[in-house]
Amino acid sequence: MIFTDVLIAAPAIYLEYTKNCIQEKIQVSAQNCYKENKGGFTGETSPLMVKDLGLKWTFIGNAVRRNVFGETNEVREGSITLMFLSFTLNAINTSRTAR
Repeated sequence: MIFTDVLIAAPAIYLEYTKNCIQEKIQVSAQNCYKENKGGFTGETSPLMVKDLGLKWTFIGNAVRRNVFGETNEVREGSITLMFLSFTLNAINTSRTAR
């Protein structure tokens, strides 16, 4: 398991730039990745693409992508560390995420 104190989740087009601009003790995460490592999925960022940038993290399963795109936790394991986030705006606004 990987532990870090600070993690910045940058949009895909700024991942490399962000990684090059911050201190080594701060890690960078992709905001999302597609479930397949390779294939013809135009516009999608694969887990291997994130790994090729030297990144160890990506967020998947956030509430917006679950609600709008019907996404699930399905992703290829073994590529990078995955963080599953599923907070709805209502839960955040009512502080239910703290429990």
